[in-house]
Amino acid sequence: MVVLAIDSGTHKCGLAVVSIEKGVLYKEVVAFEELAQRSSAILKNFQVDKLVLGDRTNSKKVAEILNSSGVAAKGGGIIFVDEDASTLEGRRRYFQVNKRKGLWRLIPIGLQIPPVPYDDYVAVVLAERYFRLLSSL
Repeated sequence: MVVLAIDSGTHKCGLAVVSIEKGVLYKEVVAFEELAQRSSAILKNFQVDKLVLGDRTNSKKVAEILNSSGVAAKGGGIIFVDEDASTLEGRRRYFQVNKRKGLWRLIPIGLQIPPVPYDDYVAVVLAERYFRLLSSL
């Protein structure tokens, strides 16, 4: 199973294509205005079974955009996933992949902010939460 997970925001969104078998296949951060266009392009390049969307920040508006642009139908429909603390988990994931150097290693991760947007890591977290939900059914 492959999903396109979206961490919706007001100015930017994280997108991640994640396979339950192979892990992360693709991820990026896009401007909110480019969401429908980029999602549609991703669906042309990957065989996606479902769209996974966080259930909080701007999710209703994002769902409307995906439905009205036809992206939701092409992606197999939208599944909402609990977004609680996903930003913190995405931040931790960012720092696991992008190792801190120098004195930054001594400062707790919770006190640091990545130098670049990390919404794509949050989208990966949302996809993994969806897969955990599937496995618990």
